[in-house]
Amino acid sequence: MKRVLAALAVTCVLVVIANAHDLNPREYKLGEWGKVTIESDPQCVAASELMGRWVLHSDLTTRLTHEERPAPFELTFSGDPQSRQRVVAAVERHFDFLEKNTGKDVADWLRRDAQTAYLAGACELHAGKTIVKSDFLLIASAATPHLILLMDGQLQSCNVMLARDAGGDNDLLFIGDDTNTNSFKAYERKK
Repeated sequence: MKRVLAALAVTCVLVVIANAHDLNPREYKLGEWGKVTIESDPQCVAASELMGRWVLHSDLTTRLTHEERPAPFELTFSGDPQSRQRVVAAVERHFDFLEKNTGKDVADWLRRDAQTAYLAGACELHAGKTIVKSDFLLIASAATPHLILLMDGQLQSCNVMLARDAGGDNDLLFIGDDTNTNSFKAYERKK
């Protein structure tokens, strides 16, 4: 009897999954090797929801980082053709820099991850009266959404996660370091 109930439960779950997902075939576009190609993919949650204004969610950030009073940061992501061109050119130049200074394996790692990017534009970080501007490129690295930021001619990067609110604008954005060794800070969409 237990086996019959377990089989029934699995069948019900599979039916729900099959009905809930778009199972139509879709084309996966891979960019050219050694170049950064930005391909829009509506299935990429981070790319679909990243644009807009975000404010630090202090309670959740405190829970994740154990910081008592995290600084009240605000982020804005927007589309900007010049930012897009600058960050793509900087990342492509960085391939060669890495190859000359750290070796072909490291350069090829970034070439592979960045050959298909999902979004690019401008980013502003507001920390009190300080505003830091950068260009950004969203890629996937080690199966994790990853932002590459171009600030004052220097590339920085960080891992990001995004929890989408299907019913509205209560999305959550999580930003960590580039190696997943520290906790993530949490941001909520500013309405």
